Amino acid sequence: MFGFKAKKKSKKKRKHAAAGLIRVASRLLLPGIAFAAVLGSLTFGLRSLEAYVLVADPKFDKPPEILLTDVPEGLREQIENVIAPYLREKWIADDLCRRIGRSLEDSAWVREVRSVHRYADGLITVSCTYRQPVALVQAEEGFYALSAADGTRLPGRYGYDPAYVILQGVGALPPEPGGRWPGDDVVAGLKLIDLLHDEPFFDQLTGVLLDNFRGRIDKRQPHIQLAAAPSGGRIVWGSAPGEEVEENTIDEKIRLLWENYRLWGRIDAGRDSIDISVYPEHFAIRRGGSAAN
Repeated sequence: MFGFKAKKKSKKKRKHAAAGLIRVASRLLLPGIAFAAVLGSLTFGLRSLEAYVLVADPKFDKPPEILLTDVPEGLREQIENVIAPYLREKWIADDLCRRIGRSLEDSAWVREVRSVHRYADGLITVSCTYRQPVALVQAEEGFYALSAADGTRLPGRYGYDPAYVILQGVGALPPEPGGRWPGDDVVAGLKLIDLLHDEPFFDQLTGVLLDNFRGRIDKRQPHIQLAAAPSGGRIVWGSAPGEEVEENTIDEKIRLLWENYRLWGRIDAGRDSIDISVYPEHFAIRRGGSAAN
């Protein structure tokens, strides 16, 4: 039989073929490399030109105008302090909106950053939802402000302010600003404020006394009391909202406060101490730590 055997290429032919392939590849790649080099030079040139224009054109060489929308008047100064460092930058600075947004997110006064938008004339608008103080927690070193919805401690330490309800006798120590104040007593106090906030007599509520919350000092004594203006009368509320057992409901207690306000113009009915947790039809007068009909 006849067989077939392929002939091996000589070294000289192999070198010649490889050189041909290199020449073909060079012809294909060189234009692309040249194009990339030109494109890179063009990009660099454009960036240099842009940088020159931004420096030379006075309309770009100015600080931003930052417009805060929907800021409660009582918080404007605090929020302006957060954004103040950015008023020293150029409005066209890279990543400016994102950095402003992050600083606002880090502020305990801000619940949510909705938008930070920059316009072509240098105006930056900021839209957020904010935490507002509704209560002060009394401590040995002063008062701390709390927001209503989540019990977040707000920055700063305060003196007494009659514009806010005071939570007295809170068990836990204050958290860092922006942290949620721990403890069910704070939750109960804020819930009471929320329940009474829209009532016409709310401005007479000056304090929520939580020293004996859930009977932690004396189970036979009232767990929660209210302090009322102008005389500082005490009103026994009873258990934490939602924990009522063999006592008036929340609605019955609020109705008694309303009746006192209607008849006497004061939620404490002009008494030193009353109890609205016992009888649904009327309050009880407290004498010597106990309720009397």
